[in-house]
Amino acid sequence: MNWINQIEPKFIMNVPLKEGDPFLKKQLYKYKFTGKPKVATIIELEYYDCNIVVMSFYTDGTGTDKTRYKVRHNYSPIIVLRIFQACLKIFLQLNIKSDHTLVFNAANDIGDHTPFNKRMSSYVTFLEYYYPNFTDDCSYYGYMQLNTFYLHNKTNPNADEAKSFFNWYCDVVMEQLNNEESDPK
Repeated sequence: MNWINQIEPKFIMNVPLKEGDPFLKKQLYKYKFTGKPKVATIIELEYYDCNIVVMSFYTDGTGTDKTRYKVRHNYSPIIVLRIFQACLKIFLQLNIKSDHTLVFNAANDIGDHTPFNKRMSSYVTFLEYYYPNFTDDCSYYGYMQLNTFYLHNKTNPNADEAKSFFNWYCDVVMEQLNNEESDPK
């Protein structure tokens, strides 16, 4: 895990909750790739009951609230790797006691839903390589049709709650996709 000391995501802020937010807390981190081209990525964490964390990221200053997760930048593989590593480092720091669950959704391109897209595939491959003992120590499940995925340590005391949460989360993602498809362009 030599890479972990080379990646420094910085905590930015706790985001004030809005009425109707389903999560307990929201935090923003920033990771800056210092090579060329310089890239700043915002990493968003939403905290739910039972130490469940939904993580997402987007390029700083890109898109609108509705599109920022879907905008592609065609970054080089090293930039993508460093962004993934920054996300994983934040989760590993939270999960010291192996009691947190990570949930994420691999967003599709704007106006194009593709089951098991390249982003989802790359996340799974990344975790198999960079997460310590991922295959042996973690339970994970993905809903390929929605490009959603969750993982937790096999000893996580909230495993049943994590599975229930994931099912609820997939329902929310499906509803959002259905709403996007029914919206006139």
